[in-house]
Amino acid sequence: MKRFDSKFEEALKHTIQFIEKNTGAELVVAVSPHSGTYYIINAIGGFVFACLALLVVLFIPHEYDLHEIFLYTIYGFFIGFALFTFIPPVRRLFIPKKILHKGVELHARAFFQKAGIYETKDRTGVLFYFSFFEKKVFILPDRGLKASIPEKEWNNMETHLKKVFSYLKPAPVLLEELKTLSGTFEKYVPRRADDTNELSDDLRVEE
Repeated sequence: MKRFDSKFEEALKHTIQFIEKNTGAELVVAVSPHSGTYYIINAIGGFVFACLALLVVLFIPHEYDLHEIFLYTIYGFFIGFALFTFIPPVRRLFIPKKILHKGVELHARAFFQKAGIYETKDRTGVLFYFSFFEKKVFILPDRGLKASIPEKEWNNMETHLKKVFSYLKPAPVLLEELKTLSGTFEKYVPRRADDTNELSDDLRVEE
């Protein structure tokens, strides 16, 4: 993803290592441009604009022949389809929030399994999955970590991390917000003397 260059990846690695120095939690950060294609929404956008074009040519005080009506309707469809395809905020506006959330959740859970985040000895892995089209972060802790940290703390983490989507340059914000989580993990899951790093600290990118 263009938002994150090699300098950011290195800085993220150091940030995760900094957090894990004092906690038994194993953090994994993944970013994705989107968690769904939503092609049907583009088609709906085209249909809506086609209907609008048809209404215009039928009701304005000017006579069109059938050939012109057909052409204007087709033009309307392609204009709407293009708007929904190439302007993400327009497309996102017409997708129900439940569908956006479910798409991100499904992709995050699939990545959790694929990346083997559940394979730590004490089940203390946690995935922070950022999906940028949907502007959502999904936090998925393994059962050992989820049992140790109160639900309100997870909710606070999500609130802080969602700030990332409010900035044109999200990389430095993501690093700063991750650092604020250090105290929470240290408080509830302190590092033991025999703790080892079981999961990679590298940024994971889902295309």
